[in-house]
Amino acid sequence: MNGDGINNESASQGINGLNVELYSVGLDNTQGTSDDQLLQTTTTANNTNGNPGYYAFKICSNGSYYIKFPTAANSNSQLTTQTTTAATDNNSDAGIADGLSPVFAIDPSGSGVAKNNSTIDAGYISLLSLGNLVWQDADRDGTKDITESGLDGATVYLYQDADNNGTPDGNALSTTTTSNGACMYLMG
Repeated sequence: MNGDGINNESASQGINGLNVELYSVGLDNTQGTSDDQLLQTTTTANNTNGNPGYYAFKICSNGSYYIKFPTAANSNSQLTTQTTTAATDNNSDAGIADGLSPVFAIDPSGSGVAKNNSTIDAGYISLLSLGNLVWQDADRDGTKDITESGLDGATVYLYQDADNNGTPDGNALSTTTTSNGACMYLMG
């Protein structure tokens, strides 16, 4: 929810109904090559405590594996920042562009995370939108009247004011050009 790549939201914020895939990296031990094999697919669901968003795979062979998550949970979401701390629970391991986790090894006769790795997680954020209209305010009353039309070709800049002091911080995050006065930003 907050986009920091760490699962520090409430347990009820998990997402059910996502298809999650388990892959083997194959003989070349390289992710994303032609010898990778899709081994299992499951769907996220409630855990034994009734919390949503959980999945599990049963792995019986030593090997190197990775998980593929959907790149979006719905049409208004995307994966959050991928964190870089491997084998750490409650961080988002899925790559934003492809939904792939880092490769991890499983040894069914091992111990700890090498045997039971429950640290491969994915976080999603909601996309937000912002926008409206740029128009020629002919009568300068601050209200768009029926006779006032939108302006084409106006460049609109989106800035962040992280410290809330009323002054943009840094360069524009995004720009767009109006069409018939309308513009819209999609933000994650």
